[in-house]
Amino acid sequence: MKDLPEKTRECINRAIRQTAFEVMRTAQGLVRRISGDLAGSIIYYVGPTAIFGKVGLEEKDIASRGGQSSHRHPNVYGIWSEFGRAGQEAHPFMRPAAEAHRNTYIAKLQAEGKVLERLMAK
Repeated sequence: MKDLPEKTRECINRAIRQTAFEVMRTAQGLVRRISGDLAGSIIYYVGPTAIFGKVGLEEKDIASRGGQSSHRHPNVYGIWSEFGRAGQEAHPFMRPAAEAHRNTYIAKLQAEGKVLERLMAK
């Protein structure tokens, strides 16, 4: 992927960046809110030169939460929320958010492909 022309990389990264942001916002809207810590821990990252993006839970310690260590780490209880655990029903938010944007991501890539075609035709 490093060998791709700069314009191609820019177009692909634009589609990835837009989609990652949208997935993050959708996940933040879908997550069950108790304190807001979990929603506030959903972040996205797009590599500066590589063609990839990811949406996930930021690893951080919320000391003000007190109690057991797992309750202070949104990335731990985020997994419990997404997949459930003994005595706790799953309330998925990441998978539905990603699935909701699958087709729009493909459409964005196709649109960026048309931009590249126009640039190459010049």
